[in-house]
Amino acid sequence: IEKSKNFVIVYISEYRDAIQDIPNKQKCLDENSAAKLELEKELQVVTQKYQKSVENLQEQRQKYKEAGQDLEKFLTDYTKKIENRPIEKNIENALSLQNDEVATERYNIKEIVDEIVSLYSDITTAQELIRASVLECSKAIQEDNIFKIDIESDYIDSKSYLKTAKDLIGYVQQNKIAPLKEALLELFKSSINSIKKELDIFDEALFDIESEVTTLRNTINKAVDSFVVIDSIKVRFENSNHSILNMIKDLSSFYHENNDKFLTGIFNFEINESETIKAKEKLYEKIDELIDLLKSSKEYVELEDGFVLEFKVIEKGNDLKWRQTLNDIGSNGTSTLVKSIINIAMLQMVSKNVSSAKNLISHCILDEIGTISTDYFRELKDFVNRSGFAFLNGMPTEDDMLISMYPTIYIGQNRGNYSQMILASKVEA
Repeated sequence: IEKSKNFVIVYISEYRDAIQDIPNKQKCLDENSAAKLELEKELQVVTQKYQKSVENLQEQRQKYKEAGQDLEKFLTDYTKKIENRPIEKNIENALSLQNDEVATERYNIKEIVDEIVSLYSDITTAQELIRASVLECSKAIQEDNIFKIDIESDYIDSKSYLKTAKDLIGYVQQNKIAPLKEALLELFKSSINSIKKELDIFDEALFDIESEVTTLRNTINKAVDSFVVIDSIKVRFENSNHSILNMIKDLSSFYHENNDKFLTGIFNFEINESETIKAKEKLYEKIDELIDLLKSSKEYVELEDGFVLEFKVIEKGNDLKWRQTLNDIGSNGTSTLVKSIINIAMLQMVSKNVSSAKNLISHCILDEIGTISTDYFRELKDFVNRSGFAFLNGMPTEDDMLISMYPTIYIGQNRGNYSQMILASKVEA
């Protein structure tokens, strides 16, 4: 101890402060250890994220590589289909398909992938434009068309509409439409002339109907003279305002009025005379209007579409106004009476045209005769008899007043599967 005393004294004096600071240093060490653990955890998380990113990039790189291979195969096949087309040259230049060595030097993998994605987008856009054009053309061309172009009812894939597009392009490039122009013009002329003839026949039929209506009007006027309860029955015949019929007439008239302007062909667009151009444009407009009308209505015109037949009844001073139907023209009895008068008048006209034999007696049947009052029925019965018809009527219940007006009465009885008419009474004339 004595020998080492000097060293101990020096040690104490030199290291006393350091020894005293040991607790603080221990505390700092503990804190740094905790911080180190946190950093290690963060480093582990970052490492995991990095590893995940690397895996994702590798996976994405593989997908791009496979997509590039698929697209290269697609472009190779597509190039064969569209040889001598500008797009084939663009794809060759962009990807340097003729020189793999140059492509390797010129592009890195990202540039190649970007170029492939861009080209694929351009091709997709071009295909959509082709598809839209084909669909627009297909609206104007029927499946069974004179151009012999295949038009499908539903384009479900690129092959279907690309085939139609190829047919359309070939039709234009080979000028196949030229031989059809004259044929179409002749077909159009023939159709217009046929329409004109049909319209003439249609108008003649309308004239005949109007004449028959005049006869019917006179017959009804004579018939009404026999009735006290009906003052008059007026009949009015007018041409209809049928849109399709009017458009067909307008189209036919316009064509024949401007026939000299269509001699060069309605499909010839090389004629520059302004009057001819205007006439053709007007003709196209009328055809389009007719097509639109036919799309929204029936595709044919009947004779009854060409006229309107109206009736007006005045019953005991009561004007029942013009109307196209006799249903509910007044009370139930009035409606039945008026319809009976008109129908019997038409039967008179028909029977005169069918036979002139005086011993031929026609009959008319009116069911539910009980809907007409006794006074109305008596006038109707006398009118029918004077017109030369045998009047057969039916009513569900017995009415002594009505029954007394008939010379022969039958009563119907239900026999299960059939009904039997039993003679109830008969008065010899």
